[in-house]
Amino acid sequence: MRTIFFNIAWMKYYQGNKANDRPKNGGKYIADENDDAEVHNFKPKYTDNGMRCFGYGATIWRKTMQSHSQLHIENLDGCSLMKNADYVDDVLVVWCSTYEPKKYRVVGWYKNATLYRYHQNNKNGYYISCADVGDCVLLPENVRLQNEWAIPRAKEDGYGFGQANMWYPTKYPEAIDWLENLSASISNYTGDNWINL
Repeated sequence: MRTIFFNIAWMKYYQGNKANDRPKNGGKYIADENDDAEVHNFKPKYTDNGMRCFGYGATIWRKTMQSHSQLHIENLDGCSLMKNADYVDDVLVVWCSTYEPKKYRVVGWYKNATLYRYHQNNKNGYYISCADVGDCVLLPENVRLQNEWAIPRAKEDGYGFGQANMWYPTKYPEAIDWLENLSASISNYTGDNWINL
């Protein structure tokens, strides 16, 4: 399956920046502003196509142009011929975060998502991916801490997140077994979904 990983700030619910749920471990911008678009990643919104989630994940910031770089859809599995596509459907978008130093975990995912080459900015917010609410899962905090949801880092594991806030796993053949195990955990997950709170 086409899969991409985004590193975002750690929150409980991702339904807005609230007194009891502030983003943390999200980099300099969040530290300075205490806010970013990702704070709404699991806040369902009503659209003409039903309830959907709209997720923000940072691409590389180009300081000279004051804009984010494009997301390279063609780096996804099976998408090598899509160098000019504005978006791709049927993507597994995995949202990850750090709850303490060197503890990287899956916080949730969108299945069957639409993933855009460029950030979208409209009435639904500022986002790079969207999916039907029924395809979105936000893991409870205690579940995220289980080793099953650990995320590799390139520096320590030879594959995984490097300095960028996104990771295309198919660029690392050595990640195949790990990715298959994680995909199975996602497919078989039947626990609580905090998006429904």
